[in-house]
Amino acid sequence: MTPDQLATALVATFDLDVGAGNGPGAGAHPGPADPLSPADFGGGAPGGLGELGRAVHAQWAAALAARAAEDTGQRARLAATAEGLRAATDRYSTTDTLDG
Repeated sequence: MTPDQLATALVATFDLDVGAGNGPGAGAHPGPADPLSPADFGGGAPGGLGELGRAVHAQWAAALAARAAEDTGQRARLAATAEGLRAATDRYSTTDTLDG
């Protein structure tokens, strides 16, 4: 596999947006289309059960936000890697030709 093929595979596998002038990792994946509400965790119930549902929802939402931030960071690093591989391929493409 050539470096350019590896870059293409990274972009395709992780659906990266590179080379569009938006910077590495631009166009990161959005969160869930229909996020759950506290009521989905029982947060609408009265008393202790409702408090528990709201607390579980808050913990779930915080964990989801943390994973989304990690995803954005990793996607930016993968996009930068793909761009670096392509740039290296462009710079050194003439060294692989044999004249003779």
